[in-house]
Amino acid sequence: MRRIPFVFILLCLCLNIHAQRAGEPLLDLRDSSTYSTAWIDSTQWMTQNLRWHSPLSMPSKDSTGYRYYAFEERDQVCPAGWRLPTETEFTTLMRRLAPEAVWDTVVHSALVVGYGPQEGGLFGDSLFHLKPSGWYEGRWIRNKGTLTLWVHSDADVPADPRLHVHASDNGFLHHAHDEHVVRGKRNGKPRRFAARCVKDT
Repeated sequence: MRRIPFVFILLCLCLNIHAQRAGEPLLDLRDSSTYSTAWIDSTQWMTQNLRWHSPLSMPSKDSTGYRYYAFEERDQVCPAGWRLPTETEFTTLMRRLAPEAVWDTVVHSALVVGYGPQEGGLFGDSLFHLKPSGWYEGRWIRNKGTLTLWVHSDADVPADPRLHVHASDNGFLHHAHDEHVVRGKRNGKPRRFAARCVKDT
């Protein structure tokens, strides 16, 4: 029987650990908030929603105290050296948390099959701590069963500053629109979304 070299086994284990693992805590010097982090490949993620009290943000009712951020300030809310994730980075996160999902890359969505919280699924992951956040609209938090986050377009496609994602145990959707997002566009109650920031190696 042919033996597998020990060095090869060790290399595989190291690659697997690097692919998805806990990271060093992040200290936000603006307000001394501390966030847990985790790695997916070469991208370090905040594993908690951002709590920075920006001028246009609104508070959540969650015990962690995260906030919802307006379209006008979305690019300025992350700590120094950190940024909003791209569509591709968010998709990678979803693929890792829902590996059995049925993917439809044409419409940027996924149907998650049998991946509910009772199985530890999307909102039960012990490393990234995703939870439904909904969004802030007017004086109310809407669609509380869905995680909604600001994201960036990828570098190889035209940037769309309105882009955001909705995710739940039924799947997720990337899209951008003026209505309810950009102030003064067809309504006076623009939505605010939560944010998680990332950092490259």
